[in-house]
Amino acid sequence: WSISIQRELPTGILLDVSYVGNKADHLATINDLNQARPNAIGENLNIEDRRPNLAYSSISGTVANGFSNYHGLQVRVEKRSDAGLYFLNSFTWAKAIDNSSQAFDSSNGNGTSFQNIYDIDADRGISNYDRKFNNITSLVYELPIGRGRRFLAQTSRLADLALGGWQVNSIVNMRTGEPFTMSYTAAARSQVAPFLTLLGFNAFRPNISGDPMMPEAQRSVTSYLNRATVSIPTYDQPFGSAGRNISRGYAFYQVDLGLSKTFTFTERVGLQFRAEAFNLLNKANFSAPNANISSAAFGTITSTYDPRKLQLALKLQF
Repeated sequence: WSISIQRELPTGILLDVSYVGNKADHLATINDLNQARPNAIGENLNIEDRRPNLAYSSISGTVANGFSNYHGLQVRVEKRSDAGLYFLNSFTWAKAIDNSSQAFDSSNGNGTSFQNIYDIDADRGISNYDRKFNNITSLVYELPIGRGRRFLAQTSRLADLALGGWQVNSIVNMRTGEPFTMSYTAAARSQVAPFLTLLGFNAFRPNISGDPMMPEAQRSVTSYLNRATVSIPTYDQPFGSAGRNISRGYAFYQVDLGLSKTFTFTERVGLQFRAEAFNLLNKANFSAPNANISSAAFGTITSTYDPRKLQLALKLQF
């Protein structure tokens, strides 16, 4: 569902303000329906000896107990083409909540299985695709240079062939960092489903005793998370207190720029030249950190989005 209000402002600017909502129930999740109970204090039983139905091992099943909801404010400002300039800015302030990810989606510690199928309410949290703020600005500008334009309007055809008819376009993308879920690798005594089970893999989360993020002034790609506030639960209570997607990585900023021109030879034949730079400023946009407290690399960031890429293209039109 959605509701939208549009208003045309002076100088041809269009303002569009919208509320967008979405709710989905009975979504598929994949779990081990014969999940074992945790070992009691002093116990060290095999998983198979702790299952509710001892006649079976793992029972991987798809159950319609997932949900999701989304609420967003969307604001669009558009400047229609005027004197060769087109401008569009789209801003979104939104929140997406669910209790599991899509099937086989294991990005940033998320998955389609619950930590504990007997307490699925504990998995309600921010969706792994949630971006609280998202702003995209795009513009297209035909440079006013060349024959019939504001500057060099009386230039020769040869000079116009080189200087006239150029078009600049740009996209600036800014958004909140990607959320991620804390996890740990459970020892055999703590497991309630085998790690090798393809369907129904439990995503164990640790306990937290404070802010799992390092103080902002101390935060870096080698020390993004605070190990002192994150701990592995005991084997008799393996389901940690950390929620899903309670932390976020660095924000994302990128500027793309394009320059193009069409050389017209005849009414039917032309040649288009394009030069494009993606991530023009070559900004390092980091992915989420390693959030597995069992890993020696916990709290480190070892991957980024694409660096600057330059692209040249020619297209013959006839």
